[in-house]
Amino acid sequence: MKTTLNIHQREAKLLRRVAEQEQENREQLSLIYKLDNRIAELEAENKDLSRLERLWETSMMYAIGEDGVGSVTQAIYDLKSDRDLMANQLQKWADKIRGSTDEQTDS
Repeated sequence: MKTTLNIHQREAKLLRRVAEQEQENREQLSLIYKLDNRIAELEAENKDLSRLERLWETSMMYAIGEDGVGSVTQAIYDLKSDRDLMANQLQKWADKIRGSTDEQTDS
């Protein structure tokens, strides 16, 4: 009888271990699924970022013929310089027109 009891106790221990291992396996499998889903999300995000980078490069090539940061910075600097030159020229013309108008008003 004692031997039978020992066998039943061992079987019960083994069954508990198997149940615990199955639970651990389910938890690990759930974690693997979560990780797999996150990897898929990151891959999709990376594709979007790559697409946006290509769009930026294409836009810069179209706009200024270059796509490097230095080239873009130089192009912006050049545009600001052109703007300032045109603003100065416009101011000179406006002053000249005002001067002509003032001379005609005085006469």
